[in-house]
Amino acid sequence: MSGRNTVVREPEQNSHQRQKDVDTEEVTDSDRTMVMSTQKRQVARTPRPAALARLDTSLVSKKLQALSEKENGPVARLQAEFLHACLPLFFAEQDPVQCLGLTSAIAGEGKTLAALLVSHALATSSRRPVVLVECDWQRPTLSRDLDLSNAPGLAEWLCGANSRADIRHQFVPNLTVVPAGHGGPDAMTALAELQRQELYDRLADPDELMILDLPSILDSYYGTIAARSANALLLVVRAGATPSSLVAQACDKLKHLRVEGIILNQMKTRIPQWLQHLL
Repeated sequence: MSGRNTVVREPEQNSHQRQKDVDTEEVTDSDRTMVMSTQKRQVARTPRPAALARLDTSLVSKKLQALSEKENGPVARLQAEFLHACLPLFFAEQDPVQCLGLTSAIAGEGKTLAALLVSHALATSSRRPVVLVECDWQRPTLSRDLDLSNAPGLAEWLCGANSRADIRHQFVPNLTVVPAGHGGPDAMTALAELQRQELYDRLADPDELMILDLPSILDSYYGTIAARSANALLLVVRAGATPSSLVAQACDKLKHLRVEGIILNQMKTRIPQWLQHLL
């Protein structure tokens, strides 16, 4: 059985099929399960699938040392799939994305690992520097996994207690990480008052690509507010575990934002590897 992730792009459907897509999002083919949605962006209530990935945390150690090992095949394949999904967004001829946010319907979907893999893939494969910002104050696992102090971080910078330089930490060459810090009402208010592009303009260097590790949408009191800081969003879904009704609810809360696709976490497939290379 192959666990390699695949990138699948489905043809867009007409608007009269919208309700059917929401009601029958879960499609099972043998042991391969994926959440499907195929709405056009301008009328989207659910995003079209941009990336379907298997993120097996056993492939990456707690401290994510494997990210720096070029010979690590599974991690290299994961990063290649993320590049396939994200590069067209950042380097589009029209309306390129400068700030990409990764979120989920509920906690435990794997969005933090996905954000780190996306960031590392971009930092090691493109000539552009990358800044990864941890925006999840309720579950700040990124700083813990990278052995970074949780504070000062984004929250302290938003409240004016620390400077931009105080909270930017170089993790590997070309990749800077900003920890979440100790969030609270003042930090959330300051985040809510930011204009759409302001977080990028104030926190990133002019040539940097920004990745946001966002809070989940349905079980965070500021998930939708934080999502507004990104130019575009990817929704991480745990394949075969997250009810499609919750995915639909999250997509509805994000319907006024630019949701580019869904990442399916822990997807299993029987597609042979030689065929996966062609997808």
